Amino acid sequence: MKTKFVQVFLKPAFMAGAALAIVGISQFGVTAAQEQEVTEPSSIDQPAENRVLALDGEQSFLRVPDSPWFHAISNSITLEAWCMAQSFYPNTGSVNSIMRKNAQAGLENFFLRIRNRSGPRLVEMGLGVKLGILQAPAEIRTGEWYHLAGTYDGQTLAVYVNGVKIQSESVSGNLTIDDSDLLIGKGDPDFSSGEYFHGLLDEIRVWNVSRTQAEIQNALDKPLTGKEAGLVAYWNFDDGTAKDLSGHAIHGRLEGKARIVQATRSSLSSTEFQTPVIPAIETEGLALKKRLEVVEALWRNLREIYPALEYKGIRGREWIEPALLRVRQIKSDREFREFLQEQMASLRDTHTRILSYPGQPRWISPPVMLARVEGKVAVIRAHQDTTLVAGDVLMSVEDRPIEECLAEKMRRVCNSTERGRAREACGQLLAGPPGTTVTVHAAGADGQVRPVTLRRESHPDFWKEPAMTSRSCGESIGYIRISRWTDATIPEQFDQALDMFKACRGLIIDVRGNGGGHDQLADVVNGRLTAKPVVSSIDFWRKPGTDQYQRTIGWVQPRGPWIYQGRVAVLIDEAAMSACEHFVSGIEAMGCVLLVGEPTNGAGGGPTSIELPDGTRVAISRALGLRANGVVFEGHGIPPHIFSEPTLKDLREGRDAVLEIAKEWIESGKDLPPRTQALRTSM
Repeated sequence: MKTKFVQVFLKPAFMAGAALAIVGISQFGVTAAQEQEVTEPSSIDQPAENRVLALDGEQSFLRVPDSPWFHAISNSITLEAWCMAQSFYPNTGSVNSIMRKNAQAGLENFFLRIRNRSGPRLVEMGLGVKLGILQAPAEIRTGEWYHLAGTYDGQTLAVYVNGVKIQSESVSGNLTIDDSDLLIGKGDPDFSSGEYFHGLLDEIRVWNVSRTQAEIQNALDKPLTGKEAGLVAYWNFDDGTAKDLSGHAIHGRLEGKARIVQATRSSLSSTEFQTPVIPAIETEGLALKKRLEVVEALWRNLREIYPALEYKGIRGREWIEPALLRVRQIKSDREFREFLQEQMASLRDTHTRILSYPGQPRWISPPVMLARVEGKVAVIRAHQDTTLVAGDVLMSVEDRPIEECLAEKMRRVCNSTERGRAREACGQLLAGPPGTTVTVHAAGADGQVRPVTLRRESHPDFWKEPAMTSRSCGESIGYIRISRWTDATIPEQFDQALDMFKACRGLIIDVRGNGGGHDQLADVVNGRLTAKPVVSSIDFWRKPGTDQYQRTIGWVQPRGPWIYQGRVAVLIDEAAMSACEHFVSGIEAMGCVLLVGEPTNGAGGGPTSIELPDGTRVAISRALGLRANGVVFEGHGIPPHIFSEPTLKDLREGRDAVLEIAKEWIESGKDLPPRTQALRTSM
């Protein structure tokens, strides 16, 4: 460990010939240096001292461009860094980011960060929306060095502080890695003032393997050679630059006032590898005062952030006052959690919901997809091991009538329309602790009711679907399936598919079940289908703490060497939401594309997350979206030209009626039908 303290002049990476001023920060042990022009790197080629990345907590961070080496990360990862914070954001729930790939809310690939709260701070390791976040309480103080690490081996997510595992949980699945930059010392630009880190960072490492506790302990205090197996990227700053020392040339760029400076850092002895002392947390139920504080904090954040209060007729405190009265009658934490879920569900907003709460159990579902069909809860598809088949109808869950189970779930799901609420509730009917079983009674096509016991275990392949696929659908019709708007390669894949279908009479684009992602990707894809610019959507963003709004307009611009000239039909349903509705709105604005299926979800947009005083995390929509024709998405969605929904007979026969209608329209050569059908939002 290099700890000798001397004064040197340093040159940040990629800033040859630039002047550098380093101010003394005594609590960090950082040397002071005068401003001096540095033009030759030879003075730092063989460093004798420890150098670190210094960040001011305001606008400074290290930007690392995407690299194919990051895309080698699939179902194993380790993130490591030494950190010393000079300060943390003061608000409960605020975040200081160590590293994060993709800063946009809900699209993060992975991150390591520290969250402030009234008790011990939380070290958080996140692997994206699908795999979730592990929160590990630890006593992290300002002015002290800590080694933080997070690992994932495809089955377990774990957090380590000073080489000791302090929290873990079971989770499975592959990470999603896109082409975004890796930001070191910065996170979500719309939360916690940018989630900047204020302090020093050192020995930052990214691996595509899950390091064991022994491996972490053995190497946390030693520089790496750069040739270690599984090492993806490594920055230790000792040469005065942000060069990647792994040999993969993933070099960083200093942004804002980020500096590389000299600093001492004490090494850890083996006796220090022990579980960090964490202050005792009160285990009894929340006191009434704390519950009232939580509800008031929720209301305060809704008033400051949520754009649809007035649209939903909520003015003043008429939403919160009855809630406070009800809280006074609540006797247990479980009842309080259920109350919060029901209160959020009352807003009828797909994005605005409870994300997590302290002590929340992890639940998973068996590999069975359910939906309400003809007023019944039916199997849409199921893993072959379950013995259930498409079109089976559930009669009960654990001997409780299915209608009773569904009604209970419906009270607490957050969704914009009745159809969307039913779909989400169906998705929760069979959930429970991993490894347990649930018994249902199901009726087949013959009407015979049989018991089926299902095991709750992870089947990522059952739920996983490529972001985009394409195939021929008839003699002269192309079919493109887009399951989500999160893969940066979708426009390229779409262009390749369009080249294959250029001579086809028609094109069917299937976005049923597409939960959204990036609006920009949707606009780029739509640019191949229109010869003139069209508005894709209009969003109104509440200015925090006011009743004033900022308007933004999304546009589709024509692009590519040619525009597709054939007939186009788009398949939609109540699970097409958020960025996917942005896509459908742009399609609708073209005025020549057929929409077939069920109304879209009607979701809000631009969600951010906040933490309440008890540690509950809540997502709140920031944008109220309008279609290009000025009609609000929320509560309605976008209706199809031709309404069609699956029937039990369709499911049992493997028939896709919506697809057949689209093919028939393309082949008929008929004009778009008028929208005379009433908007259907209930069942």
